[in-house]
Amino acid sequence: MATIRNPDPAPHGTDTVERTNEMSVPQPPVGFAETIRHWARTRPQEPASTYLDYRDDPDGAAHTLSYAELDERARTVAAAVREVTAPGERVALLLPQGLDYITAFLGCLYAGVVSVPLYQPEAGKSDERLSAVLADATPAASLTLSADAESLHRIAESGVKTGAVLAVDALDHEPVGGIVPCAAEETAYLQYTSGSTRSPAGVVVTHGNLWSNTRQTRDWLDLRPEETYVSWCPFFHDMGLVVAAATTLLAGAHGVWMSPQAFVQRPIRWLRAISDHGAVATCSPNFGLDLAVRRAPEEQRAALDLTPLRALVVGAEPVREASLTAFAEAYRGTGFSYNDLAPSFGLAEATVAVALDPVGVAPRVRWCERGALAAGRVADADPGAGNAIPVVGCGVPQQQEVTVVDPETGCLAAPDTIGEFWVHGPNVAHGYYARPQESVELFDNRPTDASGSPVPPPADPGLGYPGRGWLRTGDLGFLHEGRMCITSRDKDLIVVRGSNHHPFDLEDTVARALPEMRAGHAAAFQTEPAVGTGLVIVVEVERSRVADLDAERSVEEVRRAVGTVHGVETDDVVLVRPGTIPKTSSGKIRRGACRELYRQGGIAALAVQHSDTGGSSRSATERR
Repeated sequence: MATIRNPDPAPHGTDTVERTNEMSVPQPPVGFAETIRHWARTRPQEPASTYLDYRDDPDGAAHTLSYAELDERARTVAAAVREVTAPGERVALLLPQGLDYITAFLGCLYAGVVSVPLYQPEAGKSDERLSAVLADATPAASLTLSADAESLHRIAESGVKTGAVLAVDALDHEPVGGIVPCAAEETAYLQYTSGSTRSPAGVVVTHGNLWSNTRQTRDWLDLRPEETYVSWCPFFHDMGLVVAAATTLLAGAHGVWMSPQAFVQRPIRWLRAISDHGAVATCSPNFGLDLAVRRAPEEQRAALDLTPLRALVVGAEPVREASLTAFAEAYRGTGFSYNDLAPSFGLAEATVAVALDPVGVAPRVRWCERGALAAGRVADADPGAGNAIPVVGCGVPQQQEVTVVDPETGCLAAPDTIGEFWVHGPNVAHGYYARPQESVELFDNRPTDASGSPVPPPADPGLGYPGRGWLRTGDLGFLHEGRMCITSRDKDLIVVRGSNHHPFDLEDTVARALPEMRAGHAAAFQTEPAVGTGLVIVVEVERSRVADLDAERSVEEVRRAVGTVHGVETDDVVLVRPGTIPKTSSGKIRRGACRELYRQGGIAALAVQHSDTGGSSRSATERR
């Protein structure tokens, strides 16, 4: 199997980075934090970050920090953090979306401490995930707002370590004069995984990783200092933190941010901000495109001008061909083009961005024969045919290398066969915090060739990564025209009678068959029954459809569609109310957690249909 290889970025510490358009941009000689200080000196009055606050203003009150103001605030945070921590200790960021989050993250980099990007604790509510992460990270300090300090004290009283609590909106420290120098291999922050397939683990992201991945993304976007990036993605998630905020700051550009809540309430706000600010880049998970189509009125879309936008990065969850097509069609009259869509692939273990579609090139979709995919092979099918499934190409690897490996044997996969993607590059993290065995198993792998000989990992001593192994992503798929085509997560794969069924495909079939389903809220997983297939599908019903739900018809439609399209019988179909299916903090379906709830009888169902061995079924319906 041919490995996809892209030119390596300039080494950490070079003064000049050659851009793809032959333009040279002078860079300071240390890394990310020094780059921000560089912009504060050379572009002090230019806007760095603007936050649109919709809480009291339906039009979004704009609050802006220039590069000089951002640098000064970050140095103030650094001064406060230095008083209560030592270099290398961990500091939790427990803040809402906003400018304080950016200054806190940057201030930790300035102070030479390891930030742990999290989120604002909800007053009066327990949060098991937040408590678990804090217990794992054991921070020496936590940065929050004055209004949330009491919530943190209650968390600390429960036995969870929060360290010294600092309110970033009430600091009166004298800004530090400089920053603590950090080597490329030192830890910059811990990015806790979303936990869609495992308990959250802290990915050790080094200063070199952050420097490399933000430059990879900046160069791919060709993002320039005079340009603007708009995003609603949360800063505690790697897409919002790195692909949006950090990349924009590294480029010396202007970032315009809003909260995820503001976007979900009125998706048109996102597009209006892009239009008003003439943004050239933005990003969103797939479900954001669906919301922007379904819940942005046509008359409001007509007032937009999206002509300057050249890249809408789509990632963080499976990218669906139908969503791309629907969004491009809905916003065609605004100057937006299908070519502006940029499917991507990334994961926290690689800082975030691994592959990005070329800017200005239409997304590539390969229509594959469903039966062949189930058998682990790739065969073309006629688009739209009953046995055809569209697989979106999720970008070309950016200044790193990707190969496809048989996950069972560790041997390079043959062309047009499904395998696991392995990644190597300067952006790949060093492992998980305090999990040495798991780190070795996932981050330090060597594939073998057809003869069984180990394939040596690429090495670039200039980057400081000689001899490092390959990262196992856990994502299955194939390479097509240089693009990563994702079919499933290895841990989520459903195997029935020797055939592989990808949960994304099953869930998509259910969505097409069931209009009362809440968009993007189905979970397909497999149990281990004594008889039957073990296939269970849990479906959230739209809130407005619950009262008049014909449960028996709905569950039968699900079973019929899955049986017809995939040729597999569903053991159980479970209809539930909105908010029942477990999701990660970034909105991904947690199939493993949903499976455990199902096994323990912890799912409150509107209706459930059990399939007996002989193919008959029995139903139970909740009294509403």
